Amino acid sequence: MRKSIGILLVVSLVLSLSIFVVAEDEHTGAWVDEVIITREGSRGAAIQKLESGDIDIYGHDILDPELFNRLESNPDIDYKMVTGGSSEFLFNISGPV
Repeated sequence: MRKSIGILLVVSLVLSLSIFVVAEDEHTGAWVDEVIITREGSRGAAIQKLESGDIDIYGHDILDPELFNRLESNPDIDYKMVTGGSSEFLFNISGPV
């Protein structure tokens, strides 16, 4: 279930970036040419892929203190700590103010 949520988070991020249609000269945000979604069942393998640059985002919790320390000590990897969770996706479809 958690793996599916992680994959859905990545998919929703990609979709949310592509919802707004703007004029060519009003480039805002990321223009993504290609998105490759993979599933990694091992947190250790996912961290190794982050370190090597094989993946850019890993949307799952890291509960193992050794793995977390490995992430925390790597200056090339940026991470965010969050509490709670959600099983729904919310989109602001009203556009910029």
